[in-house]
Amino acid sequence: MAAYRSSKYFSISDNAAFGPLPSLAGLAHLVIFDVSYNYLTGSLPDLSNQSELVRFEAYYNQLDGTIPDLSHCTQMTDFDVAINHLTGPLPALAGLAQLQGFDVNDNELSGALPALSGLPALTYFGAASNHFTGSLPEFADVPALQMFLAFDNDLTGRCRISPAQAPCRRSRSATTD
Repeated sequence: MAAYRSSKYFSISDNAAFGPLPSLAGLAHLVIFDVSYNYLTGSLPDLSNQSELVRFEAYYNQLDGTIPDLSHCTQMTDFDVAINHLTGPLPALAGLAQLQGFDVNDNELSGALPALSGLPALTYFGAASNHFTGSLPEFADVPALQMFLAFDNDLTGRCRISPAQAPCRRSRSATTD
């Protein structure tokens, strides 16, 4: 990908691309990277030099290895690597204030779920069908959260969700005759 050093967008989604996932080294201005729905193999690339990256989508491939550190991706709004063969723990999500969607469903990930506090824009968190253990995260500081999926894991603990975050909140108005 060295020939595309000034590229901001790279998308080859929904093709029959195969082989190892390319390195993103040298692509410091990349904003969108989408290689979803292919037959790509190998590990996820290092994202430590991707401070302008907004969307990283590599779902529905044959990727393995671990999820890299995301702390330098401070502009990231969407991270989706669902339906692969990724292993290991999730990275910390602290500092990703722009993050709206985070999807790691259907992998082989393990360990504890990261803290979700300090993610004011997060609307979707998907970690279903993995091997996560430990306690459910706190939801108090995730005001925009609309969907949290963590079924088919080994999570324990008390489920604490505020009424404002409940998916179906009804209000009743009293009427008098």
